[in-house]
Amino acid sequence: MQPEVTEAPLYEDWLKKMETQLWTFGWDVLLAFDKGTTNILLRQEFIDRLGGENRFPFGRVLVVAKDDKDDKLISKALVSLVENDVSIYPLVASVNLGSKQTLSAATPDGADLTWEQPPEGLGAVTKDSDSANPQGQIYTAPVSLPKWVSGNPLYYYGLRHVPITVKPTAGGTAAIIDMLVVGPKSQNYWLEAVSSTEGSVQVEFYKADREGNKLPVTGNVEWTLVKGDGTLENKVYTPKSGSSEQYAIIVAFADDGESSDKFDVLILPLPFISIKRYSKLLDPHVMEIE
Repeated sequence: MQPEVTEAPLYEDWLKKMETQLWTFGWDVLLAFDKGTTNILLRQEFIDRLGGENRFPFGRVLVVAKDDKDDKLISKALVSLVENDVSIYPLVASVNLGSKQTLSAATPDGADLTWEQPPEGLGAVTKDSDSANPQGQIYTAPVSLPKWVSGNPLYYYGLRHVPITVKPTAGGTAAIIDMLVVGPKSQNYWLEAVSSTEGSVQVEFYKADREGNKLPVTGNVEWTLVKGDGTLENKVYTPKSGSSEQYAIIVAFADDGESSDKFDVLILPLPFISIKRYSKLLDPHVMEIE
């Protein structure tokens, strides 16, 4: 589809025009960013226009594009909108001992950035030589985790949370990449999450027995909310009202008094949408087969 104009008007003039009629230059979807305000202007009924004093620090929207001549031709995408002074990638990542992870960051005005080194013993960041990642870094995980000491949570035996900070050199708000360094881990222990209608998330810890049967982990289990604005109580994570958090990190560690590998970590995207609900959003005709 060709746009109606080749050059956009001034932002203020465009808003005045939008007060009288929907005008999206001929495009089905139009995103306009003006500091803290995001205006979402669509030529369809699924997403309302946001403007004025409505702030959109983080959210997810379902974008639906339809063919003008054939209503049966539909494409959908679940899109996250994030407001950051420093854009980073990835927001969160999990790496094995001794492995590497590419890190990227940038500001809207292309300002110089300063990367801080991780805490001692938890790896290092070095400049990325790839020209396609001009201000990026390479994180190299340690080959072994620091020794567990009295007072540490039990999950420190097999996992460490490594925050990597990047900020504008001239000053400004920093951004943090949450790196999870995972040591030796049993694949027979895992976490699962199920959302509720109230917005909370039930997290369960499972294991596989010798016959491959799925069983809940019983006995002493240490539950830890590694990152999250909400609360974790009785295996239920409840997001904080009004929070713009994009994910929470939960760890469960089975304590048998001797093992260090019976744990799992769950990166919980927020707001959480179950696979079943996500499938229905993308295609309401898809039915889950029990």
